[in-house]
Amino acid sequence: MPLRSLYGQGSITKSWVSDIKTNAEKFTRARQNKDHYLNNLQSVKANAEKYYSFIGEKMPKELKEAIAIFDGDTSEIGSKVSAFTGKELDRQRKQNQIAKKRRENEQREALIKWRAGEIDYISRAGEYDYLRVKNDRVQTSQGTEMGLQYARQFWRMIQYALDGKDYQTLLGFRVLDRFEVRELTSEFILIGCHKIPHSEINNIAVSLEWRMPEKQSEAA
Repeated sequence: MPLRSLYGQGSITKSWVSDIKTNAEKFTRARQNKDHYLNNLQSVKANAEKYYSFIGEKMPKELKEAIAIFDGDTSEIGSKVSAFTGKELDRQRKQNQIAKKRRENEQREALIKWRAGEIDYISRAGEYDYLRVKNDRVQTSQGTEMGLQYARQFWRMIQYALDGKDYQTLLGFRVLDRFEVRELTSEFILIGCHKIPHSEINNIAVSLEWRMPEKQSEAA
């Protein structure tokens, strides 16, 4: 087994970077024994150089930048560690953005398959859950389902509440005797842990040609 697999290259690099930052911060605060922290850095630097030489790979940029904190005038270590921390935050933000984009792409692909009936469940990567009709039942992307007649009756209840802007009237109602309506707004309804936008509900209503009962005119 390669050494980097055995020890976890990413983990050991992060550990060294953390050690360097810790020693740099302690160095800037210390009033005596400052050489102790400089010696700690030299130890980390020597171990890192030996490690990457052994596995035959270049030292990661992040670790090089961390080691460079102690290069040159030691009076600048405080400003250097602050600058390095800023770079770390920028790197983390970029990594988070990349990860978020990847999750969104995976969610889109999974949603296409789910709507086509190829898969039964998708995890929520964004804010909302989704709806589809399969086997004469309305199903959520979390796997909960209800019959069409029950779904239409509940849809009408939602529409009455929305039309009257009465967002409190359905609170506490238990859907399927299991899931409590926790919130209703002009944008979504929250039922248990299912957060469903009205656009999803309306798409189902349109596809099934649901209609609200006609309002009877008041007697003259």
